Amino acid sequence: MLKSVVLALTACAFFLFPPLSAQNTDAVPDTTSAADSVITFNEIMYHPTKDDTSGEWLELYNQMSINMDISNWRITGGIDFRFPTNTTFPANSYLIVAADPQTFKSVNRTANVFGPFTNSLSNGGETLRLRNNSGRLMDEVGYDDKEPWPIGADGSNVGRTLVAVDAVGSGVGETVFFVRGKEASFPFYPTEVPADAGIVGIVDHYDIDELTN
Repeated sequence: MLKSVVLALTACAFFLFPPLSAQNTDAVPDTTSAADSVITFNEIMYHPTKDDTSGEWLELYNQMSINMDISNWRITGGIDFRFPTNTTFPANSYLIVAADPQTFKSVNRTANVFGPFTNSLSNGGETLRLRNNSGRLMDEVGYDDKEPWPIGADGSNVGRTLVAVDAVGSGVGETVFFVRGKEASFPFYPTEVPADAGIVGIVDHYDIDELTN
């Protein structure tokens, strides 16, 4: 028995579409309070080499063309971190939240680093959530240490992070198409964007019909 799937897309930046959803199947998305993401999770170092949790960190990206006041915004999940008062996130830029911010800055020579956070990122996968100072969900991401996530990020000697890019501006809780490998950077050509996965389409709805031989 075969199944045909009819999909309707509200946005699409590329035409090669592998699996249907980019969400971690082991994580439960917060669909009851989901909001459009203006600041998103961009990169996660969840399992450094030698199981050194002090080397854990994550990166956020401000997609807006204006500076954002993220005072008292909070990251929850396996870790917990609240941004201090008077924290401004510059437009179209990145910031790091690290378990050991001083060590991170000394190694990477990066100024926009916050932390430390409490607890540690799970080596087996979990869901991280970003909420603003009113408790509104701004972004969430579920990651895993097995397919379709790259296993090279799971404590390997190269110390890789998980890198996911969004080419279409998808919101929290939406069903999306994503590509992996070199195709993940195609929507940004000719700019080279290092990425493990790229969101290239938003699914508006889909219908599944069973086909018999």
